[in-house]
Amino acid sequence: MVQSERVSAVRLELTLAPDVDLGYVVSLAQREAACCPFFRFTIEVGTDALVLAVEVPDGGSEVLDRLLAEVA
Repeated sequence: MVQSERVSAVRLELTLAPDVDLGYVVSLAQREAACCPFFRFTIEVGTDALVLAVEVPDGGSEVLDRLLAEVA
């Protein structure tokens, strides 16, 4: 299960289960960054969750809108 939170117009946080395959998340972020270099990905590892933050430059909020629609 993925929980999403739009933190700002240019930042989306996807909270993943703590047992998610971290290697897969890193690989996914790397592939997306290679494809779309305007994305910035941050992975935060906690004891009860893993958060994948996706950020875009100012003016790129419509890209996050589309991404959020895919996740929801």
